Amino acid sequence: MRTYLRFATGLGEFLESEYQHRKAKNPSYSYRAFGRDLKLSPSHLNGILHKKAGLSHERISSLSSFLRLSEEEQDYLWALTEQEFAKAKAVKKTAVQRLDALRGKQKERVLSSEELESVVIDCIG
Repeated sequence: MRTYLRFATGLGEFLESEYQHRKAKNPSYSYRAFGRDLKLSPSHLNGILHKKAGLSHERISSLSSFLRLSEEEQDYLWALTEQEFAKAKAVKKTAVQRLDALRGKQKERVLSSEELESVVIDCIG
């Protein structure tokens, strides 16, 4: 799982991390360009970043395809969204349990030297 996704506590935080990752590669990259790339209007992207709007399951699927997320990363992103925006308490509770389980998988995993090198390169650009 991508390092910055694993530590995201919400959909907006994940997207902000993805934006910063892209901006580090291209300093002229803007939120408007990011929204265009994600096929989100600037106002919808802004709403997500400020925890006022979420995404449907279908939009998460298309976003996940565009960002080339693994199934586990997609499930994590969906659970983040449900935890933040679901109206039913049972859905939120289940999302929290899924997030804990997914985070637990990552805590127990030891990185190989190649994976560690990849994380370091991702972090420093």
